[in-house]
Amino acid sequence: MKNMFQKTIVQVAFYLIVIICLIVFVLIPEAKGIALNKKAISNDKVELANLDAELTTLKKLSETSTEIEQKTAIISKYLPDTLDSSSFIVETEGLAKSLNLVIENFSITGGASASSEDGTQPQSQFTISLKSSFGQTLAFIEQLENLARFNTVSSVSLSAGDGDQISIQLTGQIYYGSK
Repeated sequence: MKNMFQKTIVQVAFYLIVIICLIVFVLIPEAKGIALNKKAISNDKVELANLDAELTTLKKLSETSTEIEQKTAIISKYLPDTLDSSSFIVETEGLAKSLNLVIENFSITGGASASSEDGTQPQSQFTISLKSSFGQTLAFIEQLENLARFNTVSSVSLSAGDGDQISIQLTGQIYYGSK
């Protein structure tokens, strides 16, 4: 009986040593590894959140950049960097043709330099002479000021013509930007 009791005590001691070795050499290192991985995952979540915020900011900047490019294109159309009066002439003559008006004289003067050192917007003077009815003239002036190229009509001179026709002379400015 004593032999069996000793055998049981040896077996229990052996199992306890095995269990302690498992705990010390396997479970504790695994638990430390799990804790480190948990901390790394937590850090990665924070870093991912920061990267997601940066991505959102970059997307907004990209949208803003696209909006700026679109608005710059619109501004360039309304207010080109150079005089380029030919596009204004073509648009104005097209407008007159669509209203069945005959332009007798069209001239653009000034604006040789794009300097705006005095704080004023660079501009050129235009003069248009035409003959038409009063209603057509009003429509022409209204549509002229709505052209893509930024312009203003500063004076209108009227004189009697043949029948219901009147002679009109418009004076105004077309503007352009400076770099």
